[in-house]
This record gives sequence, C-alpha cells and structure tokens, in this order.
Amino acid sequence: MNVEECTEFHRLWSALQFVYCIPVGENEFTVEQLFGEGLHWAGCAMIVLLGQQRRFEALDFCYHILRVQRVDGKDELIKGIPLKRMVDRIRRFQVLNSQIFAVLNKYLKTSDSDSLPVEHVRCFPPPIHQSLAATRPHPGTIYMRADAVLK
Repeated sequence: MNVEECTEFHRLWSALQFVYCIPVGENEFTVEQLFGEGLHWAGCAMIVLLGQQRRFEALDFCYHILRVQRVDGKDELIKGIPLKRMVDRIRRFQVLNSQIFAVLNKYLKTSDSDSLPVEHVRCFPPPIHQSLAATRPHPGTIYMRADAVLK
C-alpha cells in the first residue's frame, strides 16, 4: 500500500467524506441538503466497481475517528468543530454507506453458480499397458463449472 501518494479511489473518497462529515454552521447547507444521496451513491458505486470496498471500510478516516471516539468517549471542541456532532454525522454516513454497499453488492456481485461460464476440461488418463489398451474405452471431454474447478 502506498502511503506517500493517493493512488486509490477509496482514499480520495475517504478524504471527501471527511469534509462532508464536518458539521456546518447555522446558516450553511449540508452536502445532503445540496445534493441528496447522489454523491454517496456515486462514490460507493466507484468503490465497489473498483473492488476497494473492504479497504475503504478498513482504512476510512471517518470510521477511524468513530472507533477512537467510541473508546475514549471525549466530547471536545477541536479547532471549532464539536467532536460529538461530527461523530454523529460520521455514524449517519456509515449507515448510509453500508446500505448503498448492500444494494450494489446484491446487484453487481452475483453468487448464482448457474451464471458462471462452463469450462471445457480435458482429462488425460494415466498410461495403460498395451495389452489392456484394446479392452478399455477412451474417456471423452468432461464439462465442469468454473467454481468446481477452483475449489
């Protein structure tokens, strides 16, 4: 994993989500009020399509803050940002992300074995002595599903 540069989309999305989670002032609009859930759907869809969901869930900045705050339980004002309000927003976004990931995984990653391609596997029998070769039939092509070959 490259720590010096941001070369994976989930890290960029994590930084954007961190900014979204910062509580806004009294006369300011939240990202949800401005754009709805569309930005989250787009970000989560990109993460799932790039196969980075597990990394995102493990390495997200906001999720880390949420876990740390659950352990220490502090409610401080850090650089003008109330920690408790930020953690509440992080938790809401975490639930939203989980719901979006569940929907995307349901429709994008099928576990139906009928949809897997059929592989043509040729089985070669062990050598047979010439005296027995005339009495044994030659095996043909065996058809197997791709998931059976990988197990």
